[in-house]
Amino acid sequence: MIKNSKNKKNDPSSNQWDTNTQAIKLTEKLPIPSTLGDFRMNSVDFEKDDDLHITVVTASSNLRARNYRIDEADKHQSKLIAGKIIPAIATTTALVTGLICFELYKLIMDKPLEAFRNCYANLAIPIFAFSEPSAPKSSILRIPNTSSFTIPVPNNRIDKVVKTLEDGTKDWIWTPWDRIELNGSLTLEELVHYFQQELDIIVGNVTYISTMLLGPGLKATMKRDRLKQNIVQLSQKLSKLNLESHVRYITIDVLSTDTDIDLPYVRYKLSSDELPPRTNLTANNNVV
Repeated sequence: MIKNSKNKKNDPSSNQWDTNTQAIKLTEKLPIPSTLGDFRMNSVDFEKDDDLHITVVTASSNLRARNYRIDEADKHQSKLIAGKIIPAIATTTALVTGLICFELYKLIMDKPLEAFRNCYANLAIPIFAFSEPSAPKSSILRIPNTSSFTIPVPNNRIDKVVKTLEDGTKDWIWTPWDRIELNGSLTLEELVHYFQQELDIIVGNVTYISTMLLGPGLKATMKRDRLKQNIVQLSQKLSKLNLESHVRYITIDVLSTDTDIDLPYVRYKLSSDELPPRTNLTANNNVV
């Protein structure tokens, strides 16, 4: 994997950011119970006619809406929605939440695939149907023994997805959940050279979203010009799409000239020079 020496251990935009350390630091800032006197926290039942409750729900839901680019709602709209959703919270939503928690327990306990379940439930009939999930399609990518490529999988799964052959080469058994991670700043030529040097793969196509950055149909002069350009700048210029201020990664698809070789998508981390300019968040009347 290409490393960037500018990464800092506690930089949230870095892969090295330790969430456990940050959580501990936040916990240490909390006051100890003995300093709170008679203060006690008690759970309360949600009441849609309580203005404080609606204020909290509106703020929380709008934060999530903004994060996922969902239309935000004001307090009046939130109150109407909350009033209609109460029956659902006590029925289907509670059922689905419980089923998801069961699957999370299995995941944490490292249960085999056969222990997991898909569920189709309809409380109106009622019917509950469970089935075993299918394993995702897997492909094999051979890593040369001279490569410094780091296979991006957790240590506790290395033995399950990596097989080392007698000559020192490694077979990486990857699925659509996996990816190749690269750190910028890179030109298109450096990307092509990386795949050839580290993975022994001749790159045929490079695509950003639906825009072809590199392909066999390009004229020689155009190809030479694109190879010298920065990947992020070239992607924006050809796609005519500007990166939004929160973007820290872009996704690139790379295809080999060998049609028998499948590759995971590339998760390209923007360097500090490639980051889009930050925009100041303006006050939103819908967010309390």
